[in-house]
Amino acid sequence: MLAGREVLSIDCSGIHSTFEPATSSLHIGEAVQRGQRIGEVAPPKQEDSHMRKGDLHWGAKVSRYRYINPLRMLQGHPRLKTLQ
Repeated sequence: MLAGREVLSIDCSGIHSTFEPATSSLHIGEAVQRGQRIGEVAPPKQEDSHMRKGDLHWGAKVSRYRYINPLRMLQGHPRLKTLQ
């Protein structure tokens, strides 16, 4: 939780990625592998009227104040898998 919102944070080789709103069964410090399912998009809170169900904010930063475009980290094409 960050400022009352469900946020998933992952550090990888000096890049800190955040996914919001997201839930996960991962534990702090748990290692993840490429291609591993890390969580699910959570429904937006009522006060987040700018978000629709299924929206995901993805951020990436390399230092406290320096953000990068997270799409630069992807190799190939991104794929979102829907759950039935």
